[in-house]
Amino acid sequence: MALAAHRPWWDDDLAHMNPLPPAVLAQDRQLRQAPNAPEVGSLLVASGATREEVLEMAESLRPAARARWQAAGDIGGFTLVSDYPPSAAAQTRRRAALPEAPRLRSNSMRHSQGCLFAPTRSSRSCGTSNKRGRANR
Repeated sequence: MALAAHRPWWDDDLAHMNPLPPAVLAQDRQLRQAPNAPEVGSLLVASGATREEVLEMAESLRPAARARWQAAGDIGGFTLVSDYPPSAAAQTRRRAALPEAPRLRSNSMRHSQGCLFAPTRSSRSCGTSNKRGRANR
């Protein structure tokens, strides 16, 4: 006696081993195909002896990634580990690029006209603070 089956005896498709219901898989497929939805299927690993070394290495990859992959259209965009947070050197460069506290405070007050928040409450980030972390007014 011989039995005939229309399905293979062996299934080597890993996707069929997924425990999620077909409706959830269909929704996942739909969301991944949506415009501007990121595809996170690739990962580039940076390693180093210290956290700072890894962050600085990741920051140095940005120009090459833009020039080689993004400009060529191979990728739409990317996020680096150094985006959250940047290295200490990058943070120092950013702080150095800020205007002096009086100008920063003046710009903040001028640009906050008509905003819903009180500029005096946010001035803590522009001036000095006392021992309790409250802004000196």
